[in-house]
Amino acid sequence: MQSIGIDRIEETIAVCQEEDGTRWEIPVNLLPQGAKEGDWLLFDGKDYIPDPQQTKRKREAAVNLFHRLKKGGRSHG
Repeated sequence: MQSIGIDRIEETIAVCQEEDGTRWEIPVNLLPQGAKEGDWLLFDGKDYIPDPQQTKRKREAAVNLFHRLKKGGRSHG
């Protein structure tokens, strides 16, 4: 199965990416109901299946990165 993240939704197309940066454009009507930007899906060759564990990992990683950047961006002194 392939793992893809929903980067953004543009009208009727979901622009998605694999971990390696490969871009996918998927008609939104093929996505699982309730899928939104930032969600990760598994594609089994036929269906797109929500991957809540990967979604959670990616969201936590983004929050941690934000906090590290924010902390590093403060002036010291």
